[in-house]
Parts: sequence; C-alpha cells; structure tokens
Amino acid sequence: MRWTAVAVLVAGLVWVGTAWAGEGEAAAAEAAGREAAEGAASKGADPSGDADPSDDASSDDAARSADEDPARDYFTETPLVDQSGTARPFYSGYLKDRVVVISTFAGGCVASCAVAMQKMAAIQKAFGDRVGEDLTLVSITLQPAKDTPDNLAALAAKHEAGKGWHLLSGVVADVFLVLQRLGRAEDHETITQMLLVGNLKTGLWKKLHALGPDDELIAGVRSVVEDTGE
Repeated sequence: MRWTAVAVLVAGLVWVGTAWAGEGEAAAAEAAGREAAEGAASKGADPSGDADPSDDASSDDAARSADEDPARDYFTETPLVDQSGTARPFYSGYLKDRVVVISTFAGGCVASCAVAMQKMAAIQKAFGDRVGEDLTLVSITLQPAKDTPDNLAALAAKHEAGKGWHLLSGVVADVFLVLQRLGRAEDHETITQMLLVGNLKTGLWKKLHALGPDDELIAGVRSVVEDTGE
C-alpha cells in the first residue's frame, strides 16, 4: 500500500501508523508529514512568484531531504544494541534506504518465538549474500531487561545469524518505544507470529505470517525486495 500527493512524503510511515498502531498515532504521523511538507514548500517558495531555473537542483535536494525526515521522526533514532554489543540509531542504523524484515522474540522463549527465528533463518538462507547488502533482518527482543548482548550473541550463534541479521536489545524504555512505533503499543509480552517487511526506498510494507510455508514467506519478502515503486 502506498500514499500519493502530500502523503507520499511519509510513504510507508503513515501506512505503519494506520495498519499497526492506533488511530491516534496514525493521525499524528500523517499530521507530522503534512506539516513537514508545508514547511518545506514555504521555505522553498519564491516571494516574487518567479521561478529561478538555477534553483532546480537545490530544490530537488531539499525535497529528498524532506522525504527522509518524517520516516526518521516516526521510527526515531533511538539507540538499540545488537549481538556484537554495537549500538546504532534505529532508523538510520537499521532501516534507512533498506529493505527490512522485522520480527520479535524473547530469548527465554522456546516454542512460538523459536518458529519465528527459524523462519528468519530460512529467509537468510534463501537470500544468501543479499542479506547485509540489499536486505536487512532485524529481530527485536520483547524482554530487554533479560536479553543482554551476551544472550543475543548466543541466540545469534544458535540460528547462525550472519552479518545482515541484527538481534536487538537495549535500555527497556528505548526498546519499548521502538516496539510502540512498530505497533506493539501496549502488549510487550505476547509473541506475535507476524513479520513486518518494508522497502524504505519505495514505501511498500507488508505483513507476513511466520507460520506459513517457507516458499510463500520467501516469495512475499522477495516481492518487497524487488519492488520498484511503480
């Protein structure tokens, strides 16, 4: 699903708010996008009403910058730590300009979350060297107080997570903020079997059920990876 006109500024962002978060968050996200669009337009306006062709390049650059800001503001640059102990800002470190598959897990869970991790491993195997290049896998803990980097490293080793698969934890409030932006506003304990797949370049987002057949799941991810935005 994509948005046109002013809402194209926030592409996948508003879709996320509408589909995964509450109506209030969706309205706030869309309002932020519209405000950013109006602000960019007013700053780039020529008071005389006469366009200057020499400003075309700078206007295009400003438009591209404006396109990025609402997504960054929505997903936030909240720092999360991966299995190597490296902290990165969530949006620019794991999402920006990427195709991403996002799952949730709890290190102490051996049943339902194990299935989701196995599916992420299947996606990693199917896409091979593309993982870490044009596809990023992100698994976020629901129990940040328990899932330390050492625990993440052990889980990553168990599932043979490669360079493009990031298991994330961090300060409890930070992790829960990111989960909220991904639609887990209230329930941080229940394991979901849904994977979120997004193309941050084209604004296409899909929700895929992790319990489905591997070939269907991989086909769904591939459709987002290969999306051209047309």
